[in-house]
Amino acid sequence: WTNNAAVNGHHGFWFAMPVRPRNLALKLYGLNDAYAWPRKHPLGKFDGNVAHSNRENGLHIDDMENEDGTTSLGSFTPMKGPYKAEYPYGSGVLEASFTNFVSYKNRDSGVWGKTSLAFSNCILEDNNRAFMVNGKTVLSDSLIVGETSNLGNPHQTTRFN
Repeated sequence: WTNNAAVNGHHGFWFAMPVRPRNLALKLYGLNDAYAWPRKHPLGKFDGNVAHSNRENGLHIDDMENEDGTTSLGSFTPMKGPYKAEYPYGSGVLEASFTNFVSYKNRDSGVWGKTSLAFSNCILEDNNRAFMVNGKTVLSDSLIVGETSNLGNPHQTTRFN
């Protein structure tokens, strides 16, 4: 998750991890693997990514995948494994750090998330809302610009012949 650009999609980057492995991951790890809990896995590195001109959010950490393929409200809480079925919380919460993220001209939020996250050195500009999160989330050493004179490509209702 380094130095990627996500442009003109529904969400730029969408973290929609299922509770347990599905599809190929299920074949690889099975349901009995004590480390196979996608919503609990450490993030690794998310650095230098850019999201712009998306229909919804630049970075979306919500609407997690259910076993039947639908989505529902959910959060990403990275933990130190192993995880047990009866107590799938591992042995402590780990910080999920998002660094040097740039998010601009998204029609909804620059960042939307549900969990405890750490953001640093980010630039969030010209989004409808810059930073919509809950939990113990921290935004540090970052820049938020509410609105610029750049109109981008607003919705047009006129048809061209």
